[in-house]
Amino acid sequence: MTTAAKLHLDACTPDFRTQEHFNDFADAWVKDAVEEYPEVVDGSFALPDKPGLGVTLREDFIAEHPRHQVRFNLFEEDWHKRQATKDN
Repeated sequence: MTTAAKLHLDACTPDFRTQEHFNDFADAWVKDAVEEYPEVVDGSFALPDKPGLGVTLREDFIAEHPRHQVRFNLFEEDWHKRQATKDN
């Protein structure tokens, strides 16, 4: 959802240049949480063409995957290969 919201903000910002996103580091099931998941194609996101943010939450699916607190250590070696770890 945040990626979809950011795409709308980007589209209406006259001096917008680059949208960073870290979807590749998300849990594998995250893309299944919405219909019409925004994807990068040839280096760019397409703007959603559906009403609202352009995505539909799959609430039943989300209920099956409750939120967990995770931590990324952005300062460790090979940070770009990082994986989220659950804080206990």
